[in-house]
Amino acid sequence: VSLYNTMNADSGVARFKKDMDVLLKCYHPVSLQDLLVCIKQGQMPARNSFMLTFDDGLTECHGVVAPILKEKGIPAVFFLCSAFVDNKEWAYDCKKALLANELASRRWSGADAGKVHEVLEEVGLGGSHLGPSLLLVDYSRRGVLDKIASLIEYDFESYLRTERPYLTSDQVFELLKGGHAVGAHSIDHPRYSDLTLAEQRRQTRASLAFVKERFHLDCGAFSFPHSDAHISKVFFEDILSAGEVDVLFGNQGFLKDSVSRSLQRSSMEKTSMSAEGILG
Repeated sequence: VSLYNTMNADSGVARFKKDMDVLLKCYHPVSLQDLLVCIKQGQMPARNSFMLTFDDGLTECHGVVAPILKEKGIPAVFFLCSAFVDNKEWAYDCKKALLANELASRRWSGADAGKVHEVLEEVGLGGSHLGPSLLLVDYSRRGVLDKIASLIEYDFESYLRTERPYLTSDQVFELLKGGHAVGAHSIDHPRYSDLTLAEQRRQTRASLAFVKERFHLDCGAFSFPHSDAHISKVFFEDILSAGEVDVLFGNQGFLKDSVSRSLQRSSMEKTSMSAEGILG
């Protein structure tokens, strides 16, 4: 099961097309429904297969990825964060990147830079360089990002309205009409190992309920943001026993998971290698 995230450069698109050709040469593409049938029957697919997935619900999935997949006859699964659909909110990781770029592009007076340092120091992230300190902001301290944006008069909302980086509901419906599937990817993309068990449950259940209700789905699929590493078995037992989800996806590589109905994926985006190189 392969995972791509985004692509917007010509070289990325060319690599993606080539990678799809390699996968099609070696394996047979399967849909989420095909996979669920195999899981329910306790059987492996009839042929060596792959399933393609994309996390975060970025708009390139509709404008760039979907036309290529249609051309090559490959179904995919697109996992959505409920807070980001229709460009309602930014992921905190995106906010960090936007602020880091903005800070790097400005010429700062000592006093102005000192104010930002003070804000970061309030949450234990003091350092000599603003950019690296900013990128250390984690989910629990994400509120500091809005405080810094206000301090330097940077408008997240304006950028969100202008760029519209996330899929709209209409675009998601078009992906579904094109033979693809959608699933949940948490509310707002936290690292699950940093959350309490109660918050892990809330993020999962709320995002699953949103995606299933908003897009009229009769099955539930969930992919963990960042990673499913260090998640307790209690969480899996609770979520699976409640019948709210049919399959969960991690991203720890070519591993067989010890939890039934939890499948691991291999990322194709965190390396400069081609699909052919990764698969060997």
